[in-house]
Amino acid sequence: MADADDMVLGTVAVGVVDRVHDTGQPRLVPSRHGCRLDGGGMPFVYSDGTPRTHHVTSHLAIEVDEQAGMAVSRSYVTVLQALPELPLQPIAGSRYHDRFERRNGRWCFLERRVRINLVGDVSHHLRQAAAL
Repeated sequence: MADADDMVLGTVAVGVVDRVHDTGQPRLVPSRHGCRLDGGGMPFVYSDGTPRTHHVTSHLAIEVDEQAGMAVSRSYVTVLQALPELPLQPIAGSRYHDRFERRNGRWCFLERRVRINLVGDVSHHLRQAAAL
């Protein structure tokens, strides 16, 4: 059953994200660019059309139940940012808990739970970053 913190992100490369839950603070909320930190403002979009960030996913663990057509995964994500005036640095650390389902022979996202563990200097990433 969905709760009030559910959000829809839309189509992704491997399928459809039906809902995303945030279990950490600050809270993720829907936005035009996918999601944003509640209270942290919208991401800056630079002249190249991106927020100049890179999400590195690591320590991926996947458990597949072939018979049920279900799978779960857990991973860490580190968000890096670099700008001409800002050296490359990590700005956030999170964990993903994902659920997948095989539909018509294709694996699709069902759910992503995001837990934000660490937040660094996001002043070049989020408008109103001081609110964090």
